[in-house]
Amino acid sequence: MYLAPVPYARAAASGAPAPEPAPANAHAAAAGDSNGSGVSLQRGASAHTPGQAEFVRAPDATLYFSPHLLAPGVLSADRSSTPAAGEEVGTQLNALLDALAPRLAAVGSDLRHVLRLTVALADEADHARAAAVLAARFADHPPAVTWLGSPLSEPGARIAVEAIAASTQRVAITTPTPDGGALLPPGERIFISGQAERGADPASSVALTMASLLRSAAELGGSPAGVAQIRVFLRPYAARSDALAQITPLFPAGKCPPVIITEWTIPLPVEIELVLARNPGAPALEAPLVFPVLAGKPRSPRFSHAAIVGAGVPLIFLGALDAGAAVEPADEWPALFARLGPVLGRAGSSFRLLVKATYLLKDESPRASLNETRAVYYDPVRPPAASAVGVRSVGIPGRAASLDLIAVPREAVPTTP
Repeated sequence: MYLAPVPYARAAASGAPAPEPAPANAHAAAAGDSNGSGVSLQRGASAHTPGQAEFVRAPDATLYFSPHLLAPGVLSADRSSTPAAGEEVGTQLNALLDALAPRLAAVGSDLRHVLRLTVALADEADHARAAAVLAARFADHPPAVTWLGSPLSEPGARIAVEAIAASTQRVAITTPTPDGGALLPPGERIFISGQAERGADPASSVALTMASLLRSAAELGGSPAGVAQIRVFLRPYAARSDALAQITPLFPAGKCPPVIITEWTIPLPVEIELVLARNPGAPALEAPLVFPVLAGKPRSPRFSHAAIVGAGVPLIFLGALDAGAAVEPADEWPALFARLGPVLGRAGSSFRLLVKATYLLKDESPRASLNETRAVYYDPVRPPAASAVGVRSVGIPGRAASLDLIAVPREAVPTTP
């Protein structure tokens, strides 16, 4: 099922991009705002998970990246409203979404223009209750949703959320927001795959990995000032404060982008990935979507170390896929990729136009099966930037594998067969 595109007003500015054309399989674009200026999001609603989209397509507009958010009552700074122990996850999620709304309003957005929600559950048994809240709150404007299981940073927290949303604000550079988020400007965007450097302990591993990532960013035409999100997969999660202590000083006071920390279970201390804007003066791109080879890092046929999306190219956020019930762990990745192909087709994209992939694997999900499946589906000269992340849970009971993806549409990035 497909929903009509959702219009949102673009702030008046000279040179504002024209509305993006809808994919052939989506409804015609809805009208803009009352002032006649607007662009549309296209959403493919899931037939199986109400309140969650198969995909959401956004034009090359400003994107808001939120910090990792907990329900206000569980934050240590607001103990006056601390919930009773064991508060239902649905209550926390509703409170969290209520608190997210004014954050979005402050950056020229709202809940109708959330592109992706990443939902972290302390207990995967809470999945059904959390999904019911999303079904009610996003019935006619579903975002793409990614689920995972992880410890959370505050006692009593059952759920955390981070959001990516389309914003009407016009910014020329990555701009920190007062709530700890960041606005990523339109234009060229860099997605750097997870990197993992081993130090003597988690703190030194984080320091070494961030140094490597920032060298890669510079090689690709980026800089620390362009970073809009730092995603950290950390072992042990208890080293969270040590990780933040290494990352925050790398940026001017008050200008650290959101740092999203979740647990991972692979026997390395850390893996970190970045999303950032490319510097305006960087060398011209050879194509609207490129997969550069980083110095000292050999090309792999299964993943790229980075991907760069050119200016004017829409992004397609795909909802997390899983293989369904009653599938053995060894068969989940083939079943999942078989489901992915039709979804990409409905979104107006293809396997060759995947930009970024995050693979979530519980311990029983065999990495060899993931590698073999990728070898079947990916063009070996242009696989997406990717991170394969060991997690305690993919956030859905009975599943051992899941993934979330970003792609681009065919008409914006022509490729040769």
